[in-house]
Amino acid sequence: MADEFLHNVDVNALKSELGLDVPDIAELAGISENGVYKWSWSKTKNGTRPSFNAIVRMLERGATVETLFGVDYTENHSPVKNAPLEFLECLKEAKDPESALNEIVERKIMEMKSKGKI
Repeated sequence: MADEFLHNVDVNALKSELGLDVPDIAELAGISENGVYKWSWSKTKNGTRPSFNAIVRMLERGATVETLFGVDYTENHSPVKNAPLEFLECLKEAKDPESALNEIVERKIMEMKSKGKI
């Protein structure tokens, strides 16, 4: 499952949450405008997902976990700025932050499914 995409990014929701248009999101993420649109594509259509650094910048700017990962935190629907700093520090220190982030998100999804939250 590590190579599978869990969720396509909703670019329209991301634009709304960040208050930015696609060129500005691309600049924030350090990629091309087409790269932003690829976040909404499936893997079979050569879709991609944001890098760790882009995710952190978008979360700090106000994007939600739900929009970026498809995980609905209805009780705590807030940007990562309210999350413990240990979480981000752990990811920064990981040898492969993208894999570490995928593992954390997958574990959280499984936990939420087992509790009937999603």
